Order: sequence, then C-alpha cells, then structure tokens
Amino acid sequence: MSNKVAFLFPGQGSQKVGMGKKLRRDLKSALREKIDRLYATAGKTLGFELKELIFEGPSERLSLTQNAQPALLVDEFIRYRVLLEKGLSPDVMAGHSLGEYTALVASNCLSFEEGLRLVKKRGELMGEADEKGSMAAVLGLSLAKVKEALSELDRVVRPELANYNSPRQIVLSGTDQGLEQARKLLKDAGGKFVSLDVSGPFHSKFMEAPKEEMKGLLKEIHFEDPAVPLLIGHPPRIEESGVEVRREMEEQMIRAVRWVDYVEKLRDEGLKRTIEVGPGKVLTGLNERIAPEMKHHSFTEVV
Repeated sequence: MSNKVAFLFPGQGSQKVGMGKKLRRDLKSALREKIDRLYATAGKTLGFELKELIFEGPSERLSLTQNAQPALLVDEFIRYRVLLEKGLSPDVMAGHSLGEYTALVASNCLSFEEGLRLVKKRGELMGEADEKGSMAAVLGLSLAKVKEALSELDRVVRPELANYNSPRQIVLSGTDQGLEQARKLLKDAGGKFVSLDVSGPFHSKFMEAPKEEMKGLLKEIHFEDPAVPLLIGHPPRIEESGVEVRREMEEQMIRAVRWVDYVEKLRDEGLKRTIEVGPGKVLTGLNERIAPEMKHHSFTEVV
C-alpha cells in the first residue's frame, strides 16, 4: 500500500458551533446543493433541524451527546463528499469511536439514514447511562506505567482503559471511587490526571446494558461489504466483509479505543499518509505523535 492514503474520522469532542458553515459557503453552487440535500435528509431522519443547530448552536445543545453524535456524522460525511469531489479518495478508512460510524456510511456499509438513526440512538443511550462513573485522561505516562500504577488497586474499583490515544495520552473509565483512588497513584507516578466532562464511563464494562441494546439494533440491519476497506477490530485488521464489520461494531460500546494500535497498523501496512476528515485536528495531532514518519493532514490542509 505504498503511497496510499487513509481517511480517518474523529469522534465526539470534535464538534463546535459553526462547523462546516464556511466550507458550505465557499463551495460551487452544484456541490452546495448536494450538501444542502444531505442536511435536509438529516433533519428529516432525526426529526429536528440539524443544520441550524450545527451552524447557529447554542453550544450547550449541540454538545449533548444525542445531538453531537449525529451532527458529527453529518459534518464528517459532508467533508468526505467534498474530498471525493476534489479528486481525493481513500485506500483505507478508519474511525475513532463515533467516527467508525461515519466510516461505515462513507464505505457504503450503511446508508446515510441508517447511520444517522444508529448514532442518534447510540447518543441517547450514552446520555441516559445510569452508571455512577466518569472518565479521566492520564497525560505524560506510558501505557505500561499506567497499568503498573493501577495494579495496586483492587480489581473491584480499578478503572479500565477506555482510550489509548497516543503513547502518552491514555483515558480511563471507572466509578467515581475508582478514579479518585487512581488519581493519587498516577500523580505519584509522575502523570497528569485530568477529569473529563462526560456523562458516564464509556468504552468499558459499565456500558454493557446500552451495548446490548445497540447490538439488537445492529442485528436488524444488513451491512453491505465496504466499498473501501475498513481498519477495524481488536487487534486491528483491514476488513472487507460487512458481516465481520457488524460483529465488531456489536462490541464497540464496551471496547477500548486503541487508536495507537490503529495508526501503527496503518504504518505497518505501508500507508504513508492520513487525512483527518473532520472539523478539527485532534486525530492529526495524535497521529503525529504515534507515527511521525508518516504524513498526517487535517481536512483544511488538503482542500
């Protein structure tokens, strides 16, 4: 796969009021009309005016997980369509958490409407999560050091790895008690511990109940074989079977996001370039720390 490119779709947290507004304004009229039809379809599918919420806010409403997730899928898919119009196309695609759903839509595993309905429900389930817990980022320590420090905690309260975002950015999910106990251990080990403003301990065993509900929904949908190979799974692999993609997605809500493993797999497969298909540069920054020998671009750098 020498000189080939991966399109990467970011997850929740990349959203911001006004995303895509300037992009739409600067498009040629024919493409702008296509994009407006996508916004209209999204509004009809979701039952509310998504375009207005994305462009005008308020931020508090856009940030609600049940709104942020479909908003990001729409924004990312539109950016994907713009890249195709400009002659850029991927050889492999992958997503970070929520971004995996955009990759499914972009690869034609799912229709645009199916993807929207699924992420709306996913967001509702995550927003309603009744588990008493949260998430925290650990900065400045390797994964091995984090595991070593946490090994001192009893398994009952020990937080779980939720995101392995970069060699020295790790996110934990757990109960409030477990995270509080982890805070002191990880600070003593030399790390920075940052509590995250989220509504639950996502990507962990605590999401078992919502995962089962999502699993039931996924089983009702036929997944087409991806038109573009998807990097998915744990350990990550390049997958071209819709059946296998669905099996992986059924476990997504309780499985850690091992982004470091994803980017290293792309590098090991010989890819030389990534493009972040989203409104920011979150993945681009992570990718540069994981595989600096590759070329990493944000959306704005290539359009």
